[in-house]
Amino acid sequence: MMMATILVVVFGVVGSLFLDKNFYISKNIEMGLVKSKSSISYIWYKFKIAIREEGQSFVFSPSSIKLAASTFFSSQEYYESSSGVGTKTAQSIPVLTYHGLPSEGEGSVNFDSFVSQMMALKEAGWKTITLKQFESYIKGEDEQIPDKSFLLTFDDGRKDTYYPVDPVLKNLGLNAVMFVITGQSLRPDQTVGSTYYLSSFELKKMLKSGRWELGSHTRKGHNLYPINRELEEGHFLSNKLWVTEEDREETEDEYRNRISTDLQGSKLDIEHTLGIKINSIAFPFSDFGEQSINFKDSVAIVKELTNLYYEFAFYQPDTSKGDSFNYPNDEFFMMKRIGPAPYLSATKLVEIMESGRAKDLPYESDGFGIEWRKSWGKVNHGQSMKLEATENTTGAAVALDGSYLWEDYIFEADVVLLSKGNVSLVARYKNNDNYLTCDFSDKRISLKQRIDGVLQTVAVADRSVSLNSNMVIGIRVEGNGASCFIDQEQVLESPMSEKFERGGIGIHVWSELVGRAKVSVYSVVVKEI
Repeated sequence: MMMATILVVVFGVVGSLFLDKNFYISKNIEMGLVKSKSSISYIWYKFKIAIREEGQSFVFSPSSIKLAASTFFSSQEYYESSSGVGTKTAQSIPVLTYHGLPSEGEGSVNFDSFVSQMMALKEAGWKTITLKQFESYIKGEDEQIPDKSFLLTFDDGRKDTYYPVDPVLKNLGLNAVMFVITGQSLRPDQTVGSTYYLSSFELKKMLKSGRWELGSHTRKGHNLYPINRELEEGHFLSNKLWVTEEDREETEDEYRNRISTDLQGSKLDIEHTLGIKINSIAFPFSDFGEQSINFKDSVAIVKELTNLYYEFAFYQPDTSKGDSFNYPNDEFFMMKRIGPAPYLSATKLVEIMESGRAKDLPYESDGFGIEWRKSWGKVNHGQSMKLEATENTTGAAVALDGSYLWEDYIFEADVVLLSKGNVSLVARYKNNDNYLTCDFSDKRISLKQRIDGVLQTVAVADRSVSLNSNMVIGIRVEGNGASCFIDQEQVLESPMSEKFERGGIGIHVWSELVGRAKVSVYSVVVKEI
């Protein structure tokens, strides 16, 4: 009897560790299995690489052994989403981008963090879509993409991405896109496979799995090249290169031919070798000319030539470029990506993804979180929001991520201007170079529009606002007309450029003196007209 009791107790303890209340394998163990399988794949990959490199021997480092063992017994919990993605269709799609996934830091998201992030997203109801689905959605051909869908991408075509990630995709039911540097992975003169980049054999294996799709990451564009007589180095796409043997900078025609040859060549490399069609490219270093050192026209030329060969080009923008997600739009082929920072927690990534989702009208703030994205200055989020200049800026600015689709609306904010200068409500915001604004200052009120970076004052009223006192300011946009309000009293109205058919909201504060501008925002209400 005693022995039977002991066995029952032991069985109960062991069962509680491995099984849940419904007698399914526990979520802790399920997560451990996924992570351990991927860890073993990664260790095996490193072993195979090491024994191929002459003069080296493979050592199971303490960190790799610890990773393989500890992930199985991870205390982090993973729960399958019970609600699923749901029937609501997506209004916008985010794109996540990663590079290699080392077992430890090395300046990028490590493998363990990546697995935790993917599981957290799945738990929160997020689901991957294919590149083909994404392309159809952006073109407006497929409007049935489920809400909380995202595109998962990886750059460089690295082995330390494929081997650890593929088991994760398989176990979690995810899809991904690999952007390949064809000058590394598909070199025609390559007789011995690279120990760092994926080979054509491995790329074919990826495609066959159905979990992976491919895109271009240029042919030679991921290296640095001499750009002047001193042999300083710069990015391939954004600079004129130095012709060393002739002691000169390349001409514009030579630049165009080089860029065109590379962009077209990398596309053909993949298509001819792997027998698939390529419509998308990811710019190396996320640089399509904006980081040029010696050629100001590179942005226009790179965009022009890219659009000749590809339907979509992916890059990681800063917060001055508007919303973080992508919307169906015939005007644009430039697609935004979000690159999770090293050591970003899974919880924080879910928060970032949720904050960027398209928002419906009416909209009313119940606090100010990271959905209010800073483009410059200093911003304190919380129950209220404070915008203020830093010691090196004249002001600060935020925009509401996910408000891009709004068209006709009234935007009101309860604010206190804490310094001389002005506070501005922004409407029809596309990016920092294109928006409408009502400026409220202690001197006057102005209605302005910024088009392609050029600011124009459309109307002015001889009316001022008081410092250090609450006021409700507003801007109304309907059709191509706009008007400004103080405490629901209209003080300005004027027709505006027809360029602004839709766009989101933002708030700016500015002063002539560096480091002085400051405003507190207590509530925001936006109503559809």
